[in-house]
Amino acid sequence: MTTQLTHFTNTAAAVGNILEHGFAWMRNDREVIRYLLPGVDFSKREPQSFGQICFTENQREINRDHTKFFGSFGIEVKWEWARCNNVQPVIYIPQEGPLLEAFKSLFKQAYQKAKAEEKYPNDKARQMWETSAAMAGVQGVALYANLLTLYQYMEPARYSGEREWRITNPDPNYNISQDLDETLAAVSPPHAWAQHLNVVKVVPEDIVNISCEKQALGELLATIPKEFKDVPVKTA
Repeated sequence: MTTQLTHFTNTAAAVGNILEHGFAWMRNDREVIRYLLPGVDFSKREPQSFGQICFTENQREINRDHTKFFGSFGIEVKWEWARCNNVQPVIYIPQEGPLLEAFKSLFKQAYQKAKAEEKYPNDKARQMWETSAAMAGVQGVALYANLLTLYQYMEPARYSGEREWRITNPDPNYNISQDLDETLAAVSPPHAWAQHLNVVKVVPEDIVNISCEKQALGELLATIPKEFKDVPVKTA
């Protein structure tokens, strides 16, 4: 496998925090469900919105727009680490056309089948329509559960230039905030159970290199934990 996967972030401090404590799960509401099930209200929570860790195939020299948006500090991970953590490529879904119509038909049929199997429609605790794990245990709705798993890797086609791969949280963690600052505060550093639930650890052997713009090199070097000092650092 030759795919290069890099996580870009916007500060040297964030790089140091990731290396020391791990990649944090970030909530990512993808909007695609609005196209797939337009008659269903998912305004409070999107399906499978339990946190993701995102990487790109883009190299800073090829796509400068990516680093302008996400940040110019990069951590390139080894493919073996990404594969062991079930990294998958993102599926970019257009807002119109035959691909969208095919997915809409599948989601509609599966959702209607799942609703028909609901035995306690007034029991809010049983209405787990955003969780594939919950649906997988309901007789007759395996298709909907599988589609929810697939949904974790969907993104609007307007973002296709990001060439994203992602790791998705296997656990239904409802505590991850939509507010980015709150999420980062919870893992800077993580405490108690958050050390296990909110981050995915890396060790020096998992990293190909750490990178930044040339003018930020001193700042970056000052934040790298000592156990990562032998990891290659490169500048643009």
